[in-house]
Amino acid sequence: MMKMRSILLLASLAQWSAAAPYADLTYDAMRSEIIALAREQPRFVRLFTGREAYGDLANVVGGRCSAKHACEHFVLVLTEFSSLPPHQAGAGRAADEGRREDPVELRRPTNTSSRAEVFLSGALHGDERVGPLATLATIKLIARASACYADKHTAESCPHLTPGERASFGQGTVAAQRLAWLAHLSRTRIVYALPATNPWGFANRKRTEVRVDTNRDFAIDTSPSACAQAATGRVVNELFRRHIFQVGITF
Repeated sequence: MMKMRSILLLASLAQWSAAAPYADLTYDAMRSEIIALAREQPRFVRLFTGREAYGDLANVVGGRCSAKHACEHFVLVLTEFSSLPPHQAGAGRAADEGRREDPVELRRPTNTSSRAEVFLSGALHGDERVGPLATLATIKLIARASACYADKHTAESCPHLTPGERASFGQGTVAAQRLAWLAHLSRTRIVYALPATNPWGFANRKRTEVRVDTNRDFAIDTSPSACAQAATGRVVNELFRRHIFQVGITF
């Protein structure tokens, strides 16, 4: 049954992609959509940046992401916040991550989650364009479906969904099952998603973060002195230091 429900979820996401035409985004547009989603669905989505949570570790040295904005590593956190136990009430907020420069005794442990933690990464290489859009679309769909279920709307008539998202659910019993399954995910998982894991690369359509290949910036087959040169790697590392992710998906 669990496997079948997972297949239904994947089918729903695939149908959504077919229903909505593919359109690339600029960094500023991606930034706006991420912020808008957190405001639209506060019951299920919270947002913090790497700089807010981890301080100077998240600074991109030597590059900007647009004429208007510096590069930010936006972390979308998806779950049903109202049903979290008291010790996790701050989940999804920068203060709950515990800044690295804070004294150890002031840092809150974040690896005590009562729900399975999942990590989604849009793209380490900024010139790989589908990953950031797929990651953002996934969070939108789960959050909006969860709002529909909580407000007792059917998938076919839910005002939280776009027309393309509504069409992806199908009709009748199948639509109801898909809606219930997505709502179940938000009640039983906490998803940490970076739609644009490498924001400088995404903004500039480059594989690297400035001059660093972000996929070669981790302590795997790399000498300790040669890794963590890019903010992207440092932000991902800080997330993994603070959370025990049972599942991770990267594009």
